[in-house]
Amino acid sequence: TLERELIMLTSATWLSKQPTNTGLPRRQELPAESCMSLGSLQANIEENEAKEAPVDALPIVSLSYCWITAAHPDPHGEQLQLVIQTLQEQFRPPDHYYTMAYQDVFSDVGIFWDWLSMHQKDKHGKRTLQEQRDFKAALDSMGVWYAHGKIMVYYLTKSISPGINYSDRGWTFFERSCAELMK
Repeated sequence: TLERELIMLTSATWLSKQPTNTGLPRRQELPAESCMSLGSLQANIEENEAKEAPVDALPIVSLSYCWITAAHPDPHGEQLQLVIQTLQEQFRPPDHYYTMAYQDVFSDVGIFWDWLSMHQKDKHGKRTLQEQRDFKAALDSMGVWYAHGKIMVYYLTKSISPGINYSDRGWTFFERSCAELMK
């Protein structure tokens, strides 16, 4: 799905530099530098494999979270703040000799965040015909981004908005169930 550009991974380095007081644009409106290309992903994998003790993981993180509204999953950037905080913790130097951070393994990681990774509807609730085809094809492989044994999954379970609970939502149940199949 990456080769056919049905899914786009967002660079964690780019994401961590974004302002957190507003929602991110949908995939179709992201700048080119936000994308972690297939080439960059492969280079990160090869860099890890060349190490004396490579880590058995891919430089990919999938995000499982609740959409706040149907039009935008995180209109005020509250969940973005949580993601950036977690990424900064993961990329900071380890504070103990037995703790490993992503930076010890990968120079960057690709984030699978449905809003940023798959074609989304515009402000009128529409996708182009090609975007709709690509969205449906990407949706068919969605479980892999959570179930793959070498992909880390972040669960954003903190309630951001009253009445929206991670444990009550169908998509988050699906994502967590997929992730727990292999991990």
